[in-house]
Amino acid sequence: MNKPGNCMIFILFIATVAILFSAGPASAVQMPRQGAEMLLDTYHRNMGKLEKNSFGIPLFLESYEKDEKVHVDVYGI
Repeated sequence: MNKPGNCMIFILFIATVAILFSAGPASAVQMPRQGAEMLLDTYHRNMGKLEKNSFGIPLFLESYEKDEKVHVDVYGI
């Protein structure tokens, strides 16, 4: 049997599992919090535009052109 080879494979497996489990939960916990803060900031920034518009409902459209592409953001409640 090839015991040094088996030992090396086992060590690599443990190292890989340790890296995956240590990095995964940390990033998953922070992402929703950042998204929620960004969404709330966007809401507060556009609150006046949502209340007063020509649509008659809380809806706001924002568009711009960048690098020969048109970008459109739609905000509504």
